[in-house]
Amino acid sequence: MSDTDEPSEGYAWGFARQEQELPAEEYRTHIRLLDEIDEEGLDELDLSRSDDYILWAAAQAFEELERDEDAIALLKRIAASAARHPALCYPDILLRLGERLKERGDYDEAAEVLEQVERLEPGLRERCDERRAEILVLRGMVGEGLKLFREAARAFPDDPWVPLRAAWALLASGRYEEIPRWIERCEKALNDVKDEAEARAAAGEIDRLRAEAGARAARRGRLAAGVE
Repeated sequence: MSDTDEPSEGYAWGFARQEQELPAEEYRTHIRLLDEIDEEGLDELDLSRSDDYILWAAAQAFEELERDEDAIALLKRIAASAARHPALCYPDILLRLGERLKERGDYDEAAEVLEQVERLEPGLRERCDERRAEILVLRGMVGEGLKLFREAARAFPDDPWVPLRAAWALLASGRYEEIPRWIERCEKALNDVKDEAEARAAAGEIDRLRAEAGARAARRGRLAAGVE
């Protein structure tokens, strides 16, 4: 088995280990769902008796098609499962579910999922707090949310995604005046990112955030001036 067979998000095993240790048909079905099946074929699947490993592949396939409601339904089934599959990382999958629920505006349910993540993996408490902070800001509890975000930024000073998450939440909640200082935090953290691909991704997200904040500021200016 390759030493570079690092697990992807949602997996406890890398794909080489999955291929080696799982039943061949189970692995092939999983890969077909990830890489080959089209939307029509996905709709024709009977997933009623599928295990978590197959459900996770199908959830990712639905996400690729931007069919978030179908993905959420499968992620909820995985979250409620009592039969844990050894190749999967359940905290990762639950964090994905929490993210989808948050995007849908189901803040209470997203917060409950974070509690479940923390019970499964207590070491993820600070990561869960980062997401709780986002939910608080989006619900209008900005002071409490920013307090948690500041704590998360201190816990992960080299992670530009923490202040990025804070800045996007502030943008979504209309707190534009506080965004520049969080962008500054992003850029400071970005200087310490060693992985080039991650650095490019974070830099691109900073640019996208800055552009969106600028566009909204321009719209507000036109409205204030009475210009359509």
